[in-house]
Amino acid sequence: MLVSFFLPLYGIAGIVSISAMQMTFGITVMGSHLDGEFMNILFLVPGILCLLGVFVLKEKQGNILNIIGGIGALLLVFVISGQANAEMGGYVSVSFELGAWLYILAGIASIAVGVLDMIKSK
Repeated sequence: MLVSFFLPLYGIAGIVSISAMQMTFGITVMGSHLDGEFMNILFLVPGILCLLGVFVLKEKQGNILNIIGGIGALLLVFVISGQANAEMGGYVSVSFELGAWLYILAGIASIAVGVLDMIKSK
C-alpha cells in the first residue's frame, strides 16, 4: 500500500496517469499546474496501520489493525474514484491504473491475513 502511493493510481480520460503523491502535492499537466489536496495523504494511513499491525502489535490487536487497514484501503480507492467520476459529470472518466490494482490487492491480502490469523489463534 505504501508503494502504491508513488505509482500511477488513477488514469484520467486515458490522457494522464496520476499517483496519490501527485494528488497530494500537485501535478503539472500540459503546461498547467494543478494543485493537490493534502487530504490525499490519507492513502498512506492504511499502509501504516498494516505495518503497525504486523511489526508493533501482536495477536488480536495486530490482526484487527490489518483488517481495518485493508478495509480502509479498499474504501479509499473506490470512494475517491467514484467521487472523481461524479465530479467529472460523465465527460471525462477516471480509471484504475497499476497502483490502484496493487492497492486493491494489498487491501484484500491484508484483510485475508488478519482474518486467517484470528481464526488460527482461536
